[in-house]
Amino acid sequence: GAYSLKYPKAINKVLLLSPACISNIKNGGNIHKEAGCCIGCGLGMLCPCWCCEPRFQQLYNCSLFTPIVKLIFRVRYQSTAELNEVMAKLSEIAMEYPSDLDKCMWYIFKNPFPKGANPLEDKMLSQSKLNYVICFGEVDWMDQAGSRRLAEKEPDRFKVYTVSRNGHMFMLENSKELAEIINKEFV
Repeated sequence: GAYSLKYPKAINKVLLLSPACISNIKNGGNIHKEAGCCIGCGLGMLCPCWCCEPRFQQLYNCSLFTPIVKLIFRVRYQSTAELNEVMAKLSEIAMEYPSDLDKCMWYIFKNPFPKGANPLEDKMLSQSKLNYVICFGEVDWMDQAGSRRLAEKEPDRFKVYTVSRNGHMFMLENSKELAEIINKEFV
């Protein structure tokens, strides 16, 4: 979204998948609707107890936390057991990456309710002439209020789709329905 505002001549149409930081919360965003992950609260409570920000890999590799985190990875998604296992393995592989990603994951899990310091809702409406296709999962925890307001104000430019029976990771959980939306809007 931010790239489309900065380089509008480089883009014809924009597809945003469960975007963060669109909603101007002064207009009634619903940032704290649902937690994306229960780990955030626990990490937030650890902050005062830790001499520096706890790195997620440190917690993951700690014998006390590893079984808990692995269990969370395996039951986090409302999907088939097979897909849950794939997502769990993907999450576990991510834990093996260098500390830059690890630090990023700390901030993501610490605050699973992202909100923009400079939300894009008003800017997309006033500064951009591009067309936007925005997709969310049916039970997506990401705030959708700003995206839906944009679609109400200018339905020809802003189209919001809901991918059925899926959460934030709908692009993996229901890729067929997402592909149908992309074909409809971009082909």
